[in-house]
Amino acid sequence: MKKIFCLLIILIIFGAASSYAIPLEKQNISNAFYENILYVGGGGPGNYTNIQDALDAASEGDTVFVYDDSSPYNENILIEKTVELIGENKETTVINGDSAGSVIVILAEYVLITGFSIQMTGISEGNAGISVRNNHSIITDNIILNNDWGISIYYTVYCTVIGNRFLNNNCGLYIRSQGNTIKENQFFNDGIYVSTSGNIIEDNTANYKPIIYLEGENNNLIDYECGQIILVDCSCITIQNLRITKTDTGIILSNCENCHIVANDILNCKSGIKLVNSNYNNLSYNDLYQNKNTGITLSGSDYNTLEHNICSEHLLGKYRYHGLYLEGADNNTIKNNIFMDNNVGIGCSVSDDNIISENSISDNIYIGIILEGQCERNSIKTNRIKGISVGMVLDDIGFNYILNNDFYENNENIRIEVLQLHKIRLFQMVKISGNYWDKARILPKFILGVYDYVYDEDIPWGGGFRISWIYVDWHPAKEHNFQS
Repeated sequence: MKKIFCLLIILIIFGAASSYAIPLEKQNISNAFYENILYVGGGGPGNYTNIQDALDAASEGDTVFVYDDSSPYNENILIEKTVELIGENKETTVINGDSAGSVIVILAEYVLITGFSIQMTGISEGNAGISVRNNHSIITDNIILNNDWGISIYYTVYCTVIGNRFLNNNCGLYIRSQGNTIKENQFFNDGIYVSTSGNIIEDNTANYKPIIYLEGENNNLIDYECGQIILVDCSCITIQNLRITKTDTGIILSNCENCHIVANDILNCKSGIKLVNSNYNNLSYNDLYQNKNTGITLSGSDYNTLEHNICSEHLLGKYRYHGLYLEGADNNTIKNNIFMDNNVGIGCSVSDDNIISENSISDNIYIGIILEGQCERNSIKTNRIKGISVGMVLDDIGFNYILNNDFYENNENIRIEVLQLHKIRLFQMVKISGNYWDKARILPKFILGVYDYVYDEDIPWGGGFRISWIYVDWHPAKEHNFQS
């Protein structure tokens, strides 16, 4: 069976299977040539009305051929057998998920899907037009549009995605596995997200511009027109003077080091720049604005430097969307940047030993800077935090430094909730000193907050307590610290 399947795939890729798009006069193809074919739609006797019914009736190795005259097929389809699912014409044979879950879920090996328009997943993140959950699938010559994820390939291997058209998905193609081949696909208003190595990704375009995918390369310069850039296991790559728009994430670095991202404009993407497990990189003089989610994300990435970047107008949803977001990212330097008109200027979660200094953080809607989830030993100093609903939120954090910042024209300057585990350390909570609080002050600045103590996370209520606590800036500034 697998030999027959592979032969058919070779024919499809080299054009010999183009007859699938030829009108078949709505009658069954002669079984003298095509054995074990089940038909959906059309006028033949015994044809199925629904695709799922035909798949349920099929045996391993069968073909399900779908005519377009009953399109759209409003179904959520589960494929649990090795079959070939073939549409009459990709432009007119439509499978509509009706905004509920994934449209097609592949659970079997050696499945072929070709000749369809696949659209309208549910809105929850991770719902896909085609969710590939087993190995050796072939997805070719389809239109994938208006889904959360167009196609997701998650912990499966040796899948092929070739010659498809992706339009207006939140993420066109999501890959978190190895050994897959992604070729000759076109992306419009979306793109590729990949964070794993060992894939072949080539000859794809985003908005008619080439998608640059480099793996295991060193000492390259990318300064030519492209639609998206993805670097995996690379070092010493410079990306400069580019304008990237209307794709998934404009620039992705995964397991990269010593790369330089300089003087690029990234706008109207899902996200601007994302570093995943990438260390010792430099981002400077980039302008990121009006991206749907976040301007810059550092995920599990340490010892990076961000200087002189502008992150603005990341506003799609309440609270979640940041100019800069650090997640499990330590020892980074964030200096002399501008974060303005975002939902949140800078967010840090479970991130330690970062320096956030001399940044202008102004006119963000909800929060200027938020530290949450046991962030420790971060230095937030000499920043301007202005014109925001809440200037700074410290939520379930450990010991951090809040020094010489300017807080003014905010509805609320700061909220503090310190969480300590296992041991009470009253002299190691938050060091607050030298900040400017709306006006010149001689007397100390008192801040009413919360102190949480948890003795044991494994017992109800943690065996601890919560009390109100007064935090004090004993030496507030008499004049502004920030020099623009």
